[in-house]
Amino acid sequence: QVQDLGTLGGQEGMAEAINDQGDICGHSSTPEGVTHATLWPLDGPAQDLDTLKTPFSIAFGLNSSLEVVGEALISGRLQAFQWDRRRGMRTLGSLPQEQTGLAARMNEAGVSVGTSTLVSASFPAPQRAVRWDHQGIRDLNTLIAAPGWVLERAIDINNAGWIVGMGRFEGQARAWLLQPLRGAAAHKSSARRHDAP
Repeated sequence: QVQDLGTLGGQEGMAEAINDQGDICGHSSTPEGVTHATLWPLDGPAQDLDTLKTPFSIAFGLNSSLEVVGEALISGRLQAFQWDRRRGMRTLGSLPQEQTGLAARMNEAGVSVGTSTLVSASFPAPQRAVRWDHQGIRDLNTLIAAPGWVLERAIDINNAGWIVGMGRFEGQARAWLLQPLRGAAAHKSSARRHDAP
């Protein structure tokens, strides 16, 4: 059966992610037609996550603790955010020279991944795959020993810390998988290239 999740009072809505309990996040419009990050909890109606009252926000990922991540238009630029019931919406850290930021997914440990788009005169502007944890934001390119690779966008992370995304290997667009290494090189990671057969 199909269930209408409802909106924040406006005409449109879109679901982006669902956790194991059935809680859903995404975005929907308010009665004023403003797009706000939205939580559809399993046990209640649609909830506006935009406690900062921004003019635009979208939620892209959530975990079972109802920690939600996404992007919001704050101080004139798109910035990555995290939301939880105790603290509401807050911005995540950004890289130096960042133009826009987006947090795409979060695992059960509260580690988020996403994309930082850098200020540049070139088009398109360069992007870097990033990770947020208790130590702040890190450019994933600084954590790998993989000549030829540029990790541009981090799309998802699992509970083992494996990260997937898109980037370039020697200038060619490629999908990648990043796996933490254990032991002496635990602070580094390895990128693996996936080509079509």
